[in-house]
Amino acid sequence: MATKLLKVTDVMNVLNISRSKAYSMLDQGDIPSIRIGKLRRVHPEVLDQFIIDKQSDNNGSLSSSKLIHPQSKFENIVTNLSSEKEVYHV
Repeated sequence: MATKLLKVTDVMNVLNISRSKAYSMLDQGDIPSIRIGKLRRVHPEVLDQFIIDKQSDNNGSLSSSKLIHPQSKFENIVTNLSSEKEVYHV
């Protein structure tokens, strides 16, 4: 089964950042993304690696016991995505 790609709103929720900050990070290439027409999508493993890299960059301020594993947030998002029903507005 293919992995569901994350929407920008998912990236915003995982990182707890604003929409403009998320798009800025995607535009600058801080977080690699995929363009599908006008849409932007992020592979969950890419965002996971971004978080791990940032945690290791800040390892002086974070102890290893306080490191969070972002996978649990991704699992919640993927679960929510798979349970969402399509809503069409006319």
